[in-house]
Parts: sequence; structure tokens; C-alpha cells
Amino acid sequence: IGLNGETSAGNMLDDYEEGTFTPKLGGDNNYSTYNITGTGTYVKIGTWVHVTIRFHNQDLNNSASGNAFLYDMPFTSGNNPTNGVAGVTTNYETYGVDFSGSHRYGWYISGNTTNWRGLASVSGSAWSDWGIGDWDSTLYMDFSGSYRTS
Repeated sequence: IGLNGETSAGNMLDDYEEGTFTPKLGGDNNYSTYNITGTGTYVKIGTWVHVTIRFHNQDLNNSASGNAFLYDMPFTSGNNPTNGVAGVTTNYETYGVDFSGSHRYGWYISGNTTNWRGLASVSGSAWSDWGIGDWDSTLYMDFSGSYRTS
């Protein structure tokens, strides 16, 4: 598809897709045993993928351990040429997560994976992993983010 009379192959929109997928949330230590499933939708335009994810009234079983990960995105991420990060969250809201007032939280997806990784910054210090132990047994999360594919 070319817009405004565009005919150059490099400027053509050559890929558009919409769909659903089943995301999972768990800790990286025992994800295969303790995880919860949510609902997800995506829109892929060219190499950009935008996802929306919902986990509502879910129980993480209090046995998940390690760092927080969102698994099973619909496409494998590509590398950003400057720092290896393919995408960052644009918005997320949670209930049933133990937030500290001195922390800042976020998510990122690096290259060649289908997993978003949770990050926390304590009192303005460097970013570190966000432990899945901060998540309560009754969990709600609405998430949206964008990332690039290969």
C-alpha cells in the first residue's frame, strides 16, 4: 500500500495484521509450573507490534519465584540498533501488586525474545529486576506496549 501517491518500495506498507494471543505471567525461576494466563490482542504494522493484555482476578499461586516476566508475545522481538531494547511499555495498571512509594516500575522487551521483563528502580537508583514476589494472589493488570520485530 502506498499513501499520497508514494511508489518507492522502501516506503510502502507491506504488512498489516490483527489477532489474539494468550499471554502468561510468571517468575523466571519456575515459569513452566507457576504461571497465569491472560487475554491478549495485537496489531502488527510493518515491523511494529502493539499488544494489549489483561489479567483479571487471577491467582499466581504464591509459589512463583524469580523475576517478573510476561511470556508468549505473538512475534519475536528484533534488536534496537542502539541498546538492544526492542520496546518499552506505554501503559499498565495493576491491582494486587505491592508497590513501594520510593520505587518506579516498568517493562521492557529485548531483542530475539517473546518475553517482557519487569524492572524496578529503588529511590531513583539504577534499574533492577522486579521480583514476582511483589505480586499478590489476587491480581489484576491491564497492559499495553509496543515493540519491533526483526
